[in-house]
Amino acid sequence: MPRRGLIASVLSALLLAVLLVPSGNAAAIDDEFVPVDRYVVGGCRIAFDAAGTASPVGSAGRPCVGVSSLGVDSRGDLIVRMTPQAPYPSLRIMVQAGPVLSARGIATSATGNGKHVTVRFYDARDKSRISLRSTTQRRRVVRADLAIGWVKVTPSGTTAASLLKDPGYDALGPYRDRTATSETTIAGGCVIRFDSETPRVHANSSHRCIGVSSVRLSSTGDLQVVSSTEQRGAVVNAQADPDETLATRGLITGVSATPSVMTVSIFDSRLRRRLDLRQPQDYARVVGSTANVWLSWTKTTQRPGVSNAVTTPAAHAYGPFMDGSVEPIALVQRGCRIRFSETSAGALAYGNRYHLCTGVTGLGVDRAGYVAVYGPLHDIVSTTTIATSGKTDHGLRAGLSGGGRRSVIRIYSLKLGRTLDLRKAADRKILVSDGAELYPGWTQFVGSY
Repeated sequence: MPRRGLIASVLSALLLAVLLVPSGNAAAIDDEFVPVDRYVVGGCRIAFDAAGTASPVGSAGRPCVGVSSLGVDSRGDLIVRMTPQAPYPSLRIMVQAGPVLSARGIATSATGNGKHVTVRFYDARDKSRISLRSTTQRRRVVRADLAIGWVKVTPSGTTAASLLKDPGYDALGPYRDRTATSETTIAGGCVIRFDSETPRVHANSSHRCIGVSSVRLSSTGDLQVVSSTEQRGAVVNAQADPDETLATRGLITGVSATPSVMTVSIFDSRLRRRLDLRQPQDYARVVGSTANVWLSWTKTTQRPGVSNAVTTPAAHAYGPFMDGSVEPIALVQRGCRIRFSETSAGALAYGNRYHLCTGVTGLGVDRAGYVAVYGPLHDIVSTTTIATSGKTDHGLRAGLSGGGRRSVIRIYSLKLGRTLDLRKAADRKILVSDGAELYPGWTQFVGSY
């Protein structure tokens, strides 16, 4: 290598090393992972009526678990209050716009504490936040829905089963339960890749696919993911996250889920319309050698009165590294809360009594100005990455790629129409002024089959 090239390479390596020095609050990093028997699981479909008023809704295919009531805060964001059976720290928070919301160009974000989750709505067409306190703005969400979900953790030394002896089936109304645990649910997930003429499952030794038999396009050009026979059960929560490639193209996903099929619609904020993936020009908007959607969900296994999934492993039953289901002990959940500083190009792992940080061994900013996360090493089933904003709002979206030993998160602003660069003080100021945080989470396979 010429001397000039060698020097440039060394300088680049030193710069990268400096930027990727792990940072954060060491006290916030908990055990490598929390045992499965401590998980408290919840989720609910939230529906808006003709006046734009939200209600928790339960059905045989989508029980509402762990939501006691709803409200609207002073900023016009939706407050989802949890039942008294779930006041524990969160490992993962999930929020997903339904297909009607996403078709209108409306994206959702969430932040939470032990007792409630706050959901914010952003309209990519108008490039503005939606306030549910406004009668006029509520018209943008009428007759639509969204899904909320979480994984929480009981105190160290206890199990979820020991604290939650009564799940409270139908205690809050038809198909509305007080809580659920890892003993009565099973997680699943998969990576769907758009690197060929049709979407496909991306499964290998690094990315495990659990609970999917096949993928297809619907009659309206949406992505449809067909459940395995073993995981055709009632849905507690469901999420579809664009990775960094798709997120930075300004794409917004919406999800509907039944026990047998999960449908993902995609809205293009640049074209200002929903994509029909049957059309070549629309499909071109999602194609890429590493363009993925991360799918994750939780389904019931023991709830009376609904169809239930089973935990029979069915290892590699639907293809290499495509399992029909898994034993609950074979899956662990990890998650973290990430904050930013206006004064330095770094990322801060943050945990407190409301939100744990597990599995993250280091954080930094890479040479492109994106967040680098070091954590789980292999057999990732799914990831979720939520960008929150609690003050002003630039319509922040986050997309994660990698999912294993090193992941990269890009933050895209729907308002600005571009990706933020954390090396630049002006972009860091946007994050800090917005009160922005990231909530990445992982489901990881730790079984032996």
